[in-house]
Amino acid sequence: MCGLLQRWFWVSDHPPARAAPSVGLVGIISRSALPWARAFDRDEMELAAMRLRVLCQVLILVLLSGALAGCASSVLTPSLHVPILMYHYISANPHAPGDPLRTRLSVSPAQFAQQLAYLHLAGYTTITLDDLVDALYMRSSLPPKPVILTFDDGYADFFTNAYPLLSMGTRRRSM
Repeated sequence: MCGLLQRWFWVSDHPPARAAPSVGLVGIISRSALPWARAFDRDEMELAAMRLRVLCQVLILVLLSGALAGCASSVLTPSLHVPILMYHYISANPHAPGDPLRTRLSVSPAQFAQQLAYLHLAGYTTITLDDLVDALYMRSSLPPKPVILTFDDGYADFFTNAYPLLSMGTRRRSM
């Protein structure tokens, strides 16, 4: 790179007999600190300054285009933060304490009703996964505090315990 800059900024037809061990951009234009420096006339200095301005403008354009290319995806793809609550069982575990896994995956109907009441009082609005996909593709907008409720595995306790509570309001859910 240094050799390329030396050739590009070099204004004389005759390079020095002895090359400097380390020449930076400043050293290429201002050669007064180098032992082989010579006096530049005004035209040579203007030419070197013009080349430096063009190089700086090109570098700025390259850096800006790289920065804009990097952020274009974040400009075009919205960043959404939507909590997704996943439920397995909306019932007490009939096999407790012999089935600790099911106990950890279960929410009692009373707890579920309390959680729905909290979400309502906190201003959350339930949406579906389709609503989220539409918002990601900018086909629709989301309410101010969206939340997604999902019910995994399709157990019968969803229909008997969760569905009646969800049907009481205008809640949307994904099954």
